[in-house]
Amino acid sequence: MSRSLDPQRRVALLHAGQQVLASKGAGKATIDDITQAAGVAKGTFYLYFNSKADLIKALRADFAEQIGNALREHMEGNAHRDWQAEARNLLRLAVDEYLQIAPSYSAVLDCASSEADDTSWERSITAVIADFLQAAKAQHACAVEDPEVAAVFLFHGINGVCHHALHAASGTSDDSEDAWDSERVTAAIEPFVVTLFHDERR
Repeated sequence: MSRSLDPQRRVALLHAGQQVLASKGAGKATIDDITQAAGVAKGTFYLYFNSKADLIKALRADFAEQIGNALREHMEGNAHRDWQAEARNLLRLAVDEYLQIAPSYSAVLDCASSEADDTSWERSITAVIADFLQAAKAQHACAVEDPEVAAVFLFHGINGVCHHALHAASGTSDDSEDAWDSERVTAAIEPFVVTLFHDERR
């Protein structure tokens, strides 16, 4: 009979892994460090994850899911009457969420940038973007021919700029004109995003 796994124990391991990876870095952090921080035996770790890489993959998925959920909740609360305005709102929300959450996930996101073959973690976000594009297209309010491909393109563009901003922020002061804050990032990306949409009432 298989042993029942405790979801809260998995959450505790993820939380401990996030903290240890943030303090030590993905290269130096060990499974012993993570289980010690979680207060569990090393063998318990392997009930939930196959390896440290597996834990890192799960943390990336957790990061993306938080942003994806925020975007989907926003979409469900709006009727999409003004598609350009709604695209601006979603972009601002995505950038704000990324720059707010990402610092505690920086170690696993740095790993993601060097593991191009792992794209599964992105789907929580790209699926929401694709749904938004498809809804706009159905109302003849979007110039995109393939929402799924366009969603991946938009994700990687926005993710790349936000990832750069995350690292640039650590080397600039809050009042510096060179600071890569949410407002600057959103303002720079917005013109490229809104051109994809038009008012279907025209």
